[in-house]
Amino acid sequence: MKKLISIIITAIMFFSISITAFAAEKNLIAVKPNIDLKQAVEIAKEKLNVKTEGMEFNNSYYEHDNNKSAWNLSWRNKKNNYEGIEIDVDAVTGDILRFSKWDYSKNDNSKIPKYTKEAALKAAEDFLLKLEPNKYKEVKFLNGSKFSNDSDLYSAYYTFAFSRQINGINFSQNGMTVNVNKNTLDISEYELSWDNNAKFPDKNNAISKDKAQDIYKNKLGLELSCQLINKNEGELVPMLVYSFKDKNGVIDALTGEVLENNNYEILKRYAMDEKFRSAGGGGTKEVLTPEETASLEKNSKLIKQDEAVQILKKYLPINEKYTLQSANLYTDRNNSNPTWFISYYFNSKEGYGSMRGEVDALTKEVLSFYIEGNEFYPKGENIKPSYSKVAAKAKADEFLKTICGEKFKLTSYDDNYNEDIDYGYIRNYDFHYTGKINGVVCPFDSIVVSVNAYTGEVMCYNLNWKNIKLPSKDKIISLEKANSIVFQKLGFDKEYIKYKNVKEKDSKEEIKLAYLFDSIPGAIDANSGELIDSMGKTIKEIKPIIFNDIKGSPSEENIKILSDLRIIDDETVNFNPYDYILQKDFIKYMVRSLEPYFVLTNEDSYDEYYKIAIDRKLISEKEKNINGNVSKEFAAKIAVRALNLGYTAELSNIFNTPYKDAGDLDAKLKGYVAIANELKIIPVKDGYLYPKNNITRAEAADIIVNYLKVNLTLND
Repeated sequence: MKKLISIIITAIMFFSISITAFAAEKNLIAVKPNIDLKQAVEIAKEKLNVKTEGMEFNNSYYEHDNNKSAWNLSWRNKKNNYEGIEIDVDAVTGDILRFSKWDYSKNDNSKIPKYTKEAALKAAEDFLLKLEPNKYKEVKFLNGSKFSNDSDLYSAYYTFAFSRQINGINFSQNGMTVNVNKNTLDISEYELSWDNNAKFPDKNNAISKDKAQDIYKNKLGLELSCQLINKNEGELVPMLVYSFKDKNGVIDALTGEVLENNNYEILKRYAMDEKFRSAGGGGTKEVLTPEETASLEKNSKLIKQDEAVQILKKYLPINEKYTLQSANLYTDRNNSNPTWFISYYFNSKEGYGSMRGEVDALTKEVLSFYIEGNEFYPKGENIKPSYSKVAAKAKADEFLKTICGEKFKLTSYDDNYNEDIDYGYIRNYDFHYTGKINGVVCPFDSIVVSVNAYTGEVMCYNLNWKNIKLPSKDKIISLEKANSIVFQKLGFDKEYIKYKNVKEKDSKEEIKLAYLFDSIPGAIDANSGELIDSMGKTIKEIKPIIFNDIKGSPSEENIKILSDLRIIDDETVNFNPYDYILQKDFIKYMVRSLEPYFVLTNEDSYDEYYKIAIDRKLISEKEKNINGNVSKEFAAKIAVRALNLGYTAELSNIFNTPYKDAGDLDAKLKGYVAIANELKIIPVKDGYLYPKNNITRAEAADIIVNYLKVNLTLND
């Protein structure tokens, strides 16, 4: 999502040119920035009030884009590497660009935070107000994506992002992020991204939102496509969806033009090259043993190695210089036909070269080939290609008509994949074709071709075709309806963005006012109109969980904690804290406490929760009683087993149970109850445990919170 400010700041650091020097705090290095090393140290200590006595000091100076430079200051504990401080100070403005403080000797990764998110946000705001009072006036707190939970629910820190606002317009690529310790409220990390001299287009000259939406629909927008959904045991099921043609495209709010070649995704060419290089012999394919190969070759329907080589020689310029490197017969887990993978190479003083290809051993179809070597490209400097991209594409099209004509007819050329960025030397032009059958885009069907820019020869070819039978289009919603849904749900509005046309070699980064979506988390189910993820599951807007009937309950705070952690995620107004909890709900909450990121395939079923609970040995299949109540002693058993202490608990004779009602205990559960009581998971009141009593929903919340607190201690 575009609002992850910290990622942008980190990217700036990665693309910096670093000039490193190490010195004592009082010394200066030869480089003379506006702010010298001594001043940088003084600024850091004054603004952040860091204590560095007894710590070893190091520093470096680095310069990066747009004539920016900074000092990197670091302190480490002389006795160990567990404790340290790192600070970056802008060498021109004196701003603190980054601050990080850690002490790994203290384990405070509690699953149950001591302080609420609201208290931590207040600490973050107080920190920013003191550190950057003027910049703080220009930022706005971003409360995360409305379609996703916190990225790390059980982290030791709360992370808060504050986005820069320019005359009421969001500029999310500028701002501040703060990490606050959940148990101490200490600031552990801080990052700043700020363009001090940036020029911002006037928002008063912007086109209307309605006009921008029309442009988006006509020039970018949605298209009907087929998405493959992974079902149980890897089964791929086709599903019709409306997907985005270009998730990176935005609309210039002043001109109405599409800004499509921006720097949200850079260097697709390298990804394309990797696609060719990985063709054959990798991924899910498994090479057969010689015995298995011999067995398959006996099948008269499969071609032998020599025939596969002869087929590939039509496309690979193999001569006497090349040596056969490998010839293997493969199968894969998608139950496709066995495939021959053949590779050749040569390496000498004259040069080097390699060729490889794949042939379907049943149909004799060429699935891929790849040609590489210095003999295929001219030597020297400033050599210009003999073929233009247009001429090379004509070569690619003609080639595809001969090698896979029928499939080629079922594709459309996808220019989004072909950003021919000139980095000084073009070797090949890459062309990507996507399956389009009966008006439905099939991204899982594709053909990729690479044409030599100097000879016009096809150097690489990769066919990825699944032969999927598409679902019926009879009951799908209209494209206009799908467009209406995305504009309603995804927050299309004006925002300032940094823009650089990556196709233009000398393009300068500038700030544009653009219309874009707040986020694009998935696609639209073409039948239901629901927003869905890559698994076909409905994406719901994440809203705060607020219950109207827990105020004043002794368990109110624990219920809120579990709601904040989304362990309790009931979409109801009332929690009914004094009702007995059903076993299925207790199992659900316990499983979610063990696996906070678990997502149900079927939201209306508890079967998946029970499967995990049984697999983790929290309960047995015999103990499954979906709509039954949960006794206190049974809850103790589940909690103790969740702590992986079931084996110890089974040794019931070693435990003392000095309760007034110990005689009511199930003998088999004696060890579980004793452990749960000793770890303060199950409380005893006035000497009584009441083991047979069914627990309420509020008591269940208390037990789960107590269990999570213990879980930290046992894993220290």
